[in-house]
Order: sequence, then structure tokens, then C-alpha cells
Amino acid sequence: MQHSQQVALRHSLFGPQPRLGIGAKRGALAWLPADVAAADAAAPFLVLRVRRASLVEDALESLAGNTPLSLLKPLRVVFVGEEGIDEGGLRKELFQLLIEA
Repeated sequence: MQHSQQVALRHSLFGPQPRLGIGAKRGALAWLPADVAAADAAAPFLVLRVRRASLVEDALESLAGNTPLSLLKPLRVVFVGEEGIDEGGLRKELFQLLIEA
């Protein structure tokens, strides 16, 4: 994929991103507002909290409320009302249930 195609794809997915000019703060979070960047940097995982009764709706709603940068983080799944620590099994179960839905 050529650079111009990559830029067009990124623009269509995430919207326009301001160019960094001379003296601008550089880094992965430089284009985000400071409060959003700080919140994104503080959380090491993207946590999806879903109920089994409304799995698809909860997953989509939870994903829609995140920044593009947070969608790149490792995923952790929490089934509401159930105990469990996601070490991969809950994430796998979520995807199996989503495919069956």
C-alpha cells in the first residue's frame, strides 16, 4: 500500500489529524486533547464490560465510546455480574458468543 493510500485510509477511519508544526509536541498522543491523552495513557487495557443478555449491543456501545488510540490497546473482557479475571479465556468466550449471535 502506497503512502497516499495509507493516509487516505487513516483519514477515512479516524478523521483528519492536525499536522505537527515546528515547536509542536511530538509523540503518539500529540494530536489528542491533553485530558484525553492523559486518560488514554493511564489505562493499559481496553476493558469491555458486557452482559450476556445483551452481548452485541453492550460490546458495540462499549467500543463506540473509545478513542481510536484506545482501540489499539490489549483487550480485557468483563462479564457483568460474574467473577473472573480475563487472561484470554473470557476474551475468547466473548468472540465465540459474538460469532454465534
